[in-house]
Amino acid sequence: MQQALNLDEGYVWTRTYSKFYPNVSSKTICKIWIDMNSCPRWHGDLDYCKLDGDFKVGNYFTLKPKGVPAVKIMLTEINEGHSFTDCTKFFGAKLNTLLSKVQTGCNKILKQNK
Repeated sequence: MQQALNLDEGYVWTRTYSKFYPNVSSKTICKIWIDMNSCPRWHGDLDYCKLDGDFKVGNYFTLKPKGVPAVKIMLTEINEGHSFTDCTKFFGAKLNTLLSKVQTGCNKILKQNK
């Protein structure tokens, strides 16, 4: 789902993507989030992802998609075991991404808001 919100400062675009992972424990999902250097294993469109330091607010990771320059991204909020938010600054714009986990019965939903 994609939508534009008209705020006093200008327009804000939001996009939501969700994927269901049946039979995956919350603990497993959290371990995957923290191990950001392994992202290219399940994101085939990445050359690399490198976390600078620990998975903590204020620290950065560098994400290098295939065919485009690397971007430096800051961890801005971590709700341990549930979600994290990061921020990428571009010339004249910022991209905030929220990755959250929702549990419904035995299923886990990874929801990414951009």
